[in-house]
Amino acid sequence: MVSGFGASMVMNDVASQILIGVFSGIATGIVILMFTQVWQKVVLPWYEERVYKGVRISGTWQLIDEEPDDSQWTQRELLIIKQTAYRLSGHQILYTKEGGTEGIKTLDISGEIRDGYVVLAANSKDPSALSRGAFLGRVGGAGDILEGQAAFVNVLDNKIIAEKVRYQKQTSDGTT
Repeated sequence: MVSGFGASMVMNDVASQILIGVFSGIATGIVILMFTQVWQKVVLPWYEERVYKGVRISGTWQLIDEEPDDSQWTQRELLIIKQTAYRLSGHQILYTKEGGTEGIKTLDISGEIRDGYVVLAANSKDPSALSRGAFLGRVGGAGDILEGQAAFVNVLDNKIIAEKVRYQKQTSDGTT
């Protein structure tokens, strides 16, 4: 049995080894976490973008109102889509006019595109708003038409509405 000065050295040695082990484990965890984040957010999207061979739909899309009415309520809608391989993100901007009141509502969109079919989910940027929606459709025309079904919460009466929608891609000069 070690006693006195020798026992104190052994305890210090054990304590320092434990501390070195703890800090090494934490440092290793941080390095692995950083590597995983770089892999998921930089390397993998870069690789997927290089090998993706599907249709590209990045850009601004405008809702085509195929049934205009003469009511006091109108809405203009834009989808601003950013595409990275199969993943889609961006914004849905709703310009509304009801009677004499005008408003703008922005929703974040996310989704994916596979084999020409598009799935999007929209959620309000304002956490206190109930605005939500979904779109399932396909790319048509020469890659400049999105058509399908949209479902959304009508904020006026809190009912879920589904309807056929059609979007036209805007050209670089802003025309459809």
